[in-house]
Amino acid sequence: MKMVMNSEKFTPNSEQNIEKSNLERQKRKLIGFYLSGGDENYIFKSNTPNYSEATIQPEAKTGVLEMMANGVDFSEKEARLLKNIAGPEHTIVNGAEYPHRKGYDGVFDDMSGDKHQRRILTYMTGGAEAWDRWDQTSGDTVKEFLMRYPTPMDFEKVAEDFLYNKLNDGHNDSQKLQEYYAAMDSFQNNVYGKKYEYFKAMKDLHREAAELDVPQKSEAELRENREVGRRFFEIFNREPLVKGVGARTLNKGALTGERGRQNEDGAYCNSNTGVFAVFDGAGGGGKDPARASQLAVKVTDAMVEEKTPRTRDDLAEILEKANETIINDPEAGISTAVIGKIRDDGGHKTLVYASIGDSRIYLVRGGESAIQITKDEGEGHQIYNAIGVEWGKAKQFGEVPLQDGDKLVFCSDGITGDYEQDFIPNDEFAHLVQSANTPDEAAAALIRRATKKDDRTAVVVEI
Repeated sequence: MKMVMNSEKFTPNSEQNIEKSNLERQKRKLIGFYLSGGDENYIFKSNTPNYSEATIQPEAKTGVLEMMANGVDFSEKEARLLKNIAGPEHTIVNGAEYPHRKGYDGVFDDMSGDKHQRRILTYMTGGAEAWDRWDQTSGDTVKEFLMRYPTPMDFEKVAEDFLYNKLNDGHNDSQKLQEYYAAMDSFQNNVYGKKYEYFKAMKDLHREAAELDVPQKSEAELRENREVGRRFFEIFNREPLVKGVGARTLNKGALTGERGRQNEDGAYCNSNTGVFAVFDGAGGGGKDPARASQLAVKVTDAMVEEKTPRTRDDLAEILEKANETIINDPEAGISTAVIGKIRDDGGHKTLVYASIGDSRIYLVRGGESAIQITKDEGEGHQIYNAIGVEWGKAKQFGEVPLQDGDKLVFCSDGITGDYEQDFIPNDEFAHLVQSANTPDEAAAALIRRATKKDDRTAVVVEI
């Protein structure tokens, strides 16, 4: 199949089209940078699948532009990024460092044939009185300039003042002004290189934001915009937060011969967002414990779908909503809850968790022992905290740094037991998890090993 293009509109090898293509690519990278909270991997590792700008969706760009239009300040992150981008300053040297390019004076050589650029350089380093000494500039003058203005952001106001003064100089006609505008652009391309390319992409995004006709948003709405952006990244850009997940449950009825009995445990697993939870329903007063855990799972699913949690406050909000929902259902019993979010901050993964009651989260690292992360809020068959009661509230929160190969276990007390005769020793617990070929096999091994006659639920997550 042949594709015919209008050569007047599209010239594949034209510098203009190449520059435009580069600008659009850099803008997509910057969308990733902004929405990820300033993760510079979206700039420096964009050639890898995890941070490729090719996955940026139009909705993500819209989210950034709306934030800019509503006054969200990215300047600090932008300044840091421009400082860290490598420019051509390492080539501002004399020929001694480039023996294969005899006489090459780096960046200065790239502008030495342009009188206007050299006048700009002279003016910026020596002031108006040095204007006529433009022919005395050298690579050392470029070094001096970059010491004063290390990034295009530092130079922006000075450059604008210079062009404004030239505009109001009675000695300059329109052609001369156009020459200086073009020379200023070439000058910054030469002295800043990639720094200037990204600066222009930043400016272009801010310009697009300024042209948006969007209503002013409240701070709460802007926070939601940021969460929308994070959600785009977790779906489209990030590597999987977990390597594997296994979830197994066993109905107590299979152990006691109670046919038709409902499993009172509930589990929630969402590998895309890195959110996992276990709920263990409890009865009393003729109320339905299974309904309590099922409602908690439904609330969690709906709230994670609406906004991916990232902080302890986000997890607390989910448990508060689950508590309210169960309280308002006259048939529902109560439930325990453990919920965790695996968060990726620039390649460093962290478990953020919250707990109510006596379900547990374990960390298994290496093969020696299992570390119990949560503490039981109860003793024996009694629990002192739950969702589904007016006084129920998450009191346990925390963050745990994670490593590749770590395994997390979320489980009901059907696995861990209530009394010493039911407890699985830590070293055996770790061995069961680590010796399994997959997280699913690990969850199954825990189900088989448990001795308490209760619903048994285990969710095993491999980082």
